[in-house]
Amino acid sequence: MINSRRTIHRLAAAALMGAALAGCASTQNMALTGASGQSPEMFPISAEQADRVLAVAMAGEFSDAVISRVELPYKGYTTTIRVLFDSHQITALMVPAKGKSGDQTVDGFYFQVNDAGTLLFSGKARARGVFSRVLHEAQLVTKPLPLARAS
Repeated sequence: MINSRRTIHRLAAAALMGAALAGCASTQNMALTGASGQSPEMFPISAEQADRVLAVAMAGEFSDAVISRVELPYKGYTTTIRVLFDSHQITALMVPAKGKSGDQTVDGFYFQVNDAGTLLFSGKARARGVFSRVLHEAQLVTKPLPLARAS
């Protein structure tokens, strides 16, 4: 009985250690939940406006970090935050999209924030903060529109 308990405790500790070492990844994406958190949305803005939205949001969230430009798969910005042996990469992207304004289809962008790393709680919180800032900055430019359905 004692050996089986010890074995269970060791297996549980190994599983927790494996989960911590593997880290985690997540994505916040307007194509899934929109700016309102309800339906898929996009912003009818130019590439220059979308780039500025991302730059301002990332600089606001990571004022004393190195922020690098990303070109693929979509344009955006990325940074890595570090605490001791842990790190977390956060990338904000502008994804070309089509939206519906009445009967018309308009061009624009939706935003996506990806994060991955071993800062399980603070990394995810910082990524959510970036996404909130991105949506706030974009809503200062214009209101979001529903994504156009592919036909």
